[in-house]
Amino acid sequence: MSKLLDGVKVLDFSRYIAGPYCAQLFSDMGAEVIKVEKAGIGDETRILGPWVNGKSIYFAGYNRDKKSVAVNLRNPDAIAAIRKLADTADIIIENFRPGVMAKMGLGYEELKKTNPGIIMISVSGFGQTGPYKDRAAFDTIMASIGGLMKIDPELTPLKPVKPNGAVCDTMSAMYGAIGGLAAYTKRLKTGVGDHVDVAMLASVVSPALIDVADYVMNGTEYYAPDSAPQGSAKAKDGWVAYHAGTTSMWARMKELVSPEEYPILFDPKYDDVAVRVEERHIIMDEIQRWMSNKTCDEVEEIFNNAGIPVGIFGTWERLHNNPQLNARHDYIDVDVEGVGKVPYLSLPIKFDSFKVEDTDHCSYALGAHNKEILGSLGFSDEEIESFEK
Repeated sequence: MSKLLDGVKVLDFSRYIAGPYCAQLFSDMGAEVIKVEKAGIGDETRILGPWVNGKSIYFAGYNRDKKSVAVNLRNPDAIAAIRKLADTADIIIENFRPGVMAKMGLGYEELKKTNPGIIMISVSGFGQTGPYKDRAAFDTIMASIGGLMKIDPELTPLKPVKPNGAVCDTMSAMYGAIGGLAAYTKRLKTGVGDHVDVAMLASVVSPALIDVADYVMNGTEYYAPDSAPQGSAKAKDGWVAYHAGTTSMWARMKELVSPEEYPILFDPKYDDVAVRVEERHIIMDEIQRWMSNKTCDEVEEIFNNAGIPVGIFGTWERLHNNPQLNARHDYIDVDVEGVGKVPYLSLPIKFDSFKVEDTDHCSYALGAHNKEILGSLGFSDEEIESFEK
């Protein structure tokens, strides 16, 4: 089966999540991805938890199927070898602070002198320009600055709540892949590459574009829903999100409950969506009362049968066993040395012509491809070994 990006070579200089996940998207679509790492250490996530049998399963989650070249990036001869490798590449991905690649002699302006078609994707916290460009950034920091951190009023004392998962990292990685593919399309037409500058901050703020505009135009500081009831409630064995805020769904919601037991919900004033929004806590408290003696599965079945959107909060167990994800083969097994087969989420995109799950996947040891890749450029085994020192 032909892969979508057959023949595309990507060098991945990145660490942690944002850059590596961006590169993994290219790998999943069939590009040859070579991860360039520091000799002796490699990507720091190679040793981070969680662990199985004393082996990290973190690294493989964002670096499956990437070949590994490990050299001393402070060794001038090693840098010269990597420069030679870069001349054979189509795309370079990095997530250092702005200017670091240039200091190593691997910046975009330098590389395009000998490889005018090269595309560099730089994913950084704040972008390559601006007053914040030199600041360090991790997912939690970006979630805070970018407006994803929320204060939960039900917690005592009040405490910000961060979304599960590396949302900021993965969002910026996806924008990096989009930008890289766009630049590659342009290169197919013109032969000229580009520098794709992705800022995590702008990536994180992008879902809130309406909220920022609302603040500028109306002074609204905190988001208020445009319909009600919608939100979450606690069932007997977990939490459930629902949306019964439109006129038709509100009517369906009332069909599920008894007027005698829940008279508040049948007050005619709540047929007006503006009133429901203003007094949403009153009607949502009633829905909470109705839901509290039911299990999550019972609530899901009742709402689904009524045509009301509903979703049980996804514990890791529920997600692993989710029938929709499994029906679409959204998990793939990756062979991790010393651990065995580990299930990770696959590429979330499906194609008619290519299926990620139809190929074998593994995680390679640090420097596993030094001799294969650098040797193909004409370097001897002795020279390659010297690049690691």
